[in-house]
Amino acid sequence: MTNRHFPFKKYMNILTHFPGSFKNVNCISDLDTILEESNYLSGWFLEAPKFTTIRINTLAISPEEVKQIIETGLREESEKCCQTSALIYTHPVLTDCLVIGPWHDQDVKNDFSNCEVIVDAACGAAVLRGADVFAPGIMGIPKSVSEGDVVDVFADTDGKCLRGLLVKYNEGGKVFIGTGVAKMTRKELFEGDSHPNGIAVEIIQRISRVPRISLPIQFGLLQNLPSILCCHVLNPQPGQRAL
Repeated sequence: MTNRHFPFKKYMNILTHFPGSFKNVNCISDLDTILEESNYLSGWFLEAPKFTTIRINTLAISPEEVKQIIETGLREESEKCCQTSALIYTHPVLTDCLVIGPWHDQDVKNDFSNCEVIVDAACGAAVLRGADVFAPGIMGIPKSVSEGDVVDVFADTDGKCLRGLLVKYNEGGKVFIGTGVAKMTRKELFEGDSHPNGIAVEIIQRISRVPRISLPIQFGLLQNLPSILCCHVLNPQPGQRAL
């Protein structure tokens, strides 16, 4: 029996699009066989991409200038967190694409604290791709958490955590995604009729090791590599619409 979580247990029909033995899967009882035969594929679906790509607005700035901006930010963060700075380079074919690798030597410690913060699945996915935790994504946080406390961040994978949870969440599936520093308290997040926004937890370590990237929107945008490639293949001209 594999110790991996199966990524599509709620959407078994997705497996019919997979190659080989995956096409003949009809029930959850086949999962052990599936995962044994394609452990790598399952693991790939369960991990966040290690590389971040940025499509640069070359009308406003050069790739080299963007690289220098990001290198400066990552250098400051690496010194603060004692990490080896991530690799940054221009894609060898897509010259308006900048690629940022993961932190090289970051080991996320598993000695959890008593301060456990639960976030929704969408927020958890964003954290794994380099984001901090913003207030709307928090589902549960202890009363004892004060601004500046180090907290452990878990994602609610089953969607069963009720917003404003006070006790430790043990009712559904949760996955540890990293550690961070609290920027808001429970009172700021949940009490009254307020609709808080902004960073609630600043992430200092992610299990994905993906760095936080900050870049003015006019210089470029975070975009997955296939999407950047599509822009080049379509090569839309002024006045044309891409559907």
